[in-house]
Order: sequence, then structure tokens, then C-alpha cells
Amino acid sequence: MTGFDRSMLCIDWDERSLRVIEAVFSRTGVRLRKAVHVPLGPGVNVHDPASMGDFLNRTLREHRIRAKKALIDVPRQDVILNLITLPKGTRDEL
Repeated sequence: MTGFDRSMLCIDWDERSLRVIEAVFSRTGVRLRKAVHVPLGPGVNVHDPASMGDFLNRTLREHRIRAKKALIDVPRQDVILNLITLPKGTRDEL
């Protein structure tokens, strides 16, 4: 690698498990470093940020995953979209 970190985490979870992929991006493509699938323990609450954060932190440490950037998906049922209408304007107003 040349001076900057091109590694990225892809994180996905649901009520039952956590899935993490660590990948490295380059001009020629993407190389998978690690893929982890871990069942959530009985004490992990996916609706509690502290609980889920602790579990994610432990999992990353146990599997020696150290990427600094992450891509996280949000389940469709948890997304709220608000459509708004904006008045017409010019490019200079953007």
C-alpha cells in the first residue's frame, strides 16, 4: 500500500447474527481479506447501540480486523424517507 489505507469494512447484521467483510480496494479490483459470520449472543440487543457496539468491537478484535473505514447497510424496514418539494432555483443557489 502506498501511504493511504485502502481497506474497508462492510458490516451487516440482523436479530440473529453479525456479518463483517474486510476488503482492500486497488486499481485492479477488490481483494477480500477476511469474512466473518458470528451469531449474536443472548446478551446482545441489536436495538441498543452500546450493546451492539460492544459486541462489534469484541468481534473485530477477536478476528484482528483493523480497517478504519466502514460501509454499513440499514435494513429497509428501518429506513424513513421524507419526500420534500423544493422551490426552483439556480445553480448558484446550491
